[in-house]
Formats: sequence, C-alpha cells, structure tokens
Amino acid sequence: MNSPEISVLITTYNHRDYINKAVDSVLSQKVNFPYEIIIGDDFSTDGTREILKAYSSKHPNEIKLNLLPERGKGMVGRQNHESSLALCRGKYIAFLDGDDYWTDTGKLQYQHEFLEDNEDYVLCHHDCDSVLTEGVELKKKFNKENHVTGFYEACQITQPFMSSVLIRREALTFYDQKKYLEGLDLGDFVYWIMASLKGKFYYDDRQMSFYRINPNSVTKSLGMEVQVRNRIVLAERLMSSDFNFDREFLKNYLSRYYFLWSGINLSKRKFTQVIKYNLMSIVFALRSISLKTRKYKWVNRLKFRSLLRIYLANIKKSFSTV
Repeated sequence: MNSPEISVLITTYNHRDYINKAVDSVLSQKVNFPYEIIIGDDFSTDGTREILKAYSSKHPNEIKLNLLPERGKGMVGRQNHESSLALCRGKYIAFLDGDDYWTDTGKLQYQHEFLEDNEDYVLCHHDCDSVLTEGVELKKKFNKENHVTGFYEACQITQPFMSSVLIRREALTFYDQKKYLEGLDLGDFVYWIMASLKGKFYYDDRQMSFYRINPNSVTKSLGMEVQVRNRIVLAERLMSSDFNFDREFLKNYLSRYYFLWSGINLSKRKFTQVIKYNLMSIVFALRSISLKTRKYKWVNRLKFRSLLRIYLANIKKSFSTV
C-alpha cells in the first residue's frame, strides 16, 4: 500500500449498532489519493470487535485494527485514542467516533484539496447534523459569516465537531502533548486550541456528517465543574509558555473562567476558594482589558451577563444546601 495521504482514525467502544454505518461512510469516500483507516477498539464486549475483524478481513489494505487487550487505563477512551493516533501515518488526520458517520462521499476529497491549496490553514471543519440519541437536536452555533476561525473560537468552546475535522498531522505533534494534556479529563479542546497556534482553521457551513450526542458520553458525564477546571488548567499552562498568541485575550478569558470557578466553589460552600478566585478574576480583568470591552466577540456562555446569571444560580444553590 502506498503511503497514505489521510489517516482516518475511528475510536469505538460497544458501538455494535452503529459501527457498520461509520466504517461504510469512510469506505464510500470518493478520493484520488491513498488513505488508511485506523480503528481503535477499547475492549468492546457487545460484538463490535467481531464486526471490526470482519471488515479488516474484507479490506486488509485499507483497515488496520488496534484492539486493546483490556479496557484502557485512566481517563475513559484516552489510551485507546492515543495508541491509535500513534499508528496513523498520513499527512492529514480525520477523526470519526464509532457511533457517528459521514454523510457526504466527497468530504475527504474536498477537505484535502482545500488544505493542499492553502498552506496557511492547518485544519478544515464543517457543520454536522447532530441529535441526541433520544432525538433532541443539538447544534453548535458557528458564525456562518466567518469562515476563518482559530484561537479565539477554540478557546471559547466553539471548537469543531470531532467527526468534522481534517487536520495536518504536524498541528498535532509540534508541542509536548503529555505536558499539555496531563491531568485533564478531556483532550479534543486541547487539540484545537494548540493547533490554532500553528495556523488558521477553515469552517464550511455544509453538513457533511452526522454527530451523535450520547447523554451517557464522557463529555456529558463530566459536567460543568470538570470542564471549567480543564479550561483553566490549559489556559494557565499557555500563559506560562513561550508560544505566540494574544495574551490580553487569554487574560480576559481566564478572568471569566475564574469567576465561573468561584461560583462553582460557592455552590459547594468552599468560601476560601470563592474569595481566592473572585480576586483572581478581578486581577486578570485589570491586567487585560475591561470586561465591558467590545474588542472581542464572546460566545453567550462567556458574556458577562451570562456569567452573572450562573453566579446567582450558584448563590441560590449554596443557600438551598444549608
């Protein structure tokens, strides 16, 4: 097999009812370049593994399996993802969860052509048709008039759908992943923020995949507390780094997240932490720009009025536990 242009990374665990559609959606891609499919299975016990072995036997030149001998240690899914990613040989990496699938057979060809023609972009992503497993629609609110995205959007949790991304492999390897991922419970938002330091993102508003939001997924189960902590930790690591980025923005960003973290501690009646992070929020706001500034366009969840509503809700929660 020729060296692949694209490595498609599929990670799966107990996706028996969905994995066929995921793999078929990759195999049906109409491309003029070689690609490979790396499938990592986190020790499924529902028959998923047997389905994967059948696909591998039928498509030995395209599909390579990474079958973990036991459930991955540590954060759910991380060992499976990282060990499978290490097997990818392509110039570009595309991601697909085992319960998602691509809906456009020209997706890879289009994204590949775009990145080949635009070397200052490191990532191309698109819209997805997305529903909860029980049928409730969930959409990311991308700015359809702004097709050039990157650092600001990735920081504000408007990062791409994982299954929509095609990224240059070098944008995943130019930094010390162990250093920036250590102790975090989520990894995809780190990928996007760090990749944005390497180059621009291009957003296409066409829907070219189906993204299933499972209410029992890792992201959903972690809740706001863990997600806020994760973003504070990464932002603090970036502030102490030598990377070139808009530090005034990140200070403002941290002031908002410290305010959120203060409210979370208030709901848990940890008053020392409440005072500490309120003060840190004020300090970082003063070090950067006013919270009232219109220099940066903030997503709704990080606008000051939204932060204040969340804080008031935490005050109410704190008193309700007395």
